[in-house]
Amino acid sequence: MSSPADRDPAFQAYLGLCLTMPNGRTVRGRVIEFTDGLELLELLGAFQLSGQKADFAPLFARFLELTGLAADEFKGLQIRELCGAIERFLSHERSPSTPSSPEPTPTAPTLVGAGG
Repeated sequence: MSSPADRDPAFQAYLGLCLTMPNGRTVRGRVIEFTDGLELLELLGAFQLSGQKADFAPLFARFLELTGLAADEFKGLQIRELCGAIERFLSHERSPSTPSSPEPTPTAPTLVGAGG
């Protein structure tokens, strides 16, 4: 069965995100809207503070619900990688030309005293 992204190239640009995970899989999920993103940030923060399974379960379940992804897409990831994947979905821009790397683009250094 094909996904919406396979049927419609505009999916990635407007309705969803396509990110490459550390396990080599490329996942295509729905964009997380602002208020839902705040909820996920709160759940993620609670888990990161406690490190408890009881705090992770609702975070991961809500993330899967919001993105429409299946838990199988994240097999083989370490917990830090999985939390990173959630953060990437929260911070990634909706654009097919945006690289999947969460690192910022380096800027050219400013030359002091150059010019006239």
